[in-house]
Amino acid sequence: MSDILHSPAKGDLPALSLCDVSKRFGETEVVSGFSLDLYAGEFVALLGASGSGKSTTLRMLAGLERPTSGKVMMRGQDVTALRPAARNIALMFQSYALYPHLSVRQNIATPLRQAQLSAAARLPGAGLVSPRTRATEAAIAGRTKEVAEMLRLGELLDRKPGQLSGGQQQRVALARALVRDPSAFLLDEPLSNLDTALRNSTREEIRELHRSTGHAFLLVTHDQADALSMADRIAVMIAGRIAQCAPAAEIYHRPANRDVARFIGAHRMNILSPGAEAAALHPHGAKIEIGVRPEALRIDPEGALTATLTSAAFHGEETLLHLRTPAGTALLAVIDGTASLPAKGTQIRLGAPAARLHGFDATTGQRVEITP
Repeated sequence: MSDILHSPAKGDLPALSLCDVSKRFGETEVVSGFSLDLYAGEFVALLGASGSGKSTTLRMLAGLERPTSGKVMMRGQDVTALRPAARNIALMFQSYALYPHLSVRQNIATPLRQAQLSAAARLPGAGLVSPRTRATEAAIAGRTKEVAEMLRLGELLDRKPGQLSGGQQQRVALARALVRDPSAFLLDEPLSNLDTALRNSTREEIRELHRSTGHAFLLVTHDQADALSMADRIAVMIAGRIAQCAPAAEIYHRPANRDVARFIGAHRMNILSPGAEAAALHPHGAKIEIGVRPEALRIDPEGALTATLTSAAFHGEETLLHLRTPAGTALLAVIDGTASLPAKGTQIRLGAPAARLHGFDATTGQRVEITP
């Protein structure tokens, strides 16, 4: 099973668990032997590229898909066969799926009205006939207002979704998910439709919602910035499996294998095959692959690794240097955007701090610890 960041109390059960779950569509296995525990109070990100199986995994947790094998558990109970409504899990998609003809108030209240009122009781005027319906409607209205105030929607309750900004619509979707006090939140790419400024503020809003509710949160995303900035723990999913599950800093600084190393980071990690060029950065490079992140690779007049500058791309605060070694290995180095650049075709000497180098077995791709 996955690593757990906190130390659960004795007898504490995960809010949600996937136990050796696999999913096939015909002959194609999209999720294979997947296990993950998610405890109350944790914020976990399931991070992977398109096609990695992360959305299918979320759908199995929510009850929208049945696993081909394995179990879905909630607090020690097998819920694999339960329908989504019976799991009390809040599921939030990137589209928000708000009802355009309903007000904010009505959108937030919808899950409670569907769960607590019969179809007849939901008809207009039903409360005039039944005191019980009136009492239920009053309780729903109170809970709706409470959640709306928590998410700063109190002044918007009578507006329609079309009258709201993208960030406001996002908060309405969060409020609708929160209103029925779910056991866990499953967030499927919730920030992908937002611009950069709004994305940053909404990240903090979701984190604050997590802190204030104490619920288990699972964020499914392809965006590393979302995962690294929001999650306590990240499960990196590659080809239907968890490649590594650990805190964000460990994922970045100590990737478990070559695939994770190449996937994590703003820029793809440079990997040098065993031989003279890898050994130029670290003595162990004669027998294993040596990885170095572009931001750790630096121009060093005394550096033992040489490469030719093929192009440079200015990105404001940073400049990307594209280089090629005599053996034909393509390298990327990131330097300060204010630094002066050598001419294209110049041969450059390169080095990197030993503490920022990574070793990988050339056959298995697994991490090999190397001493600085």
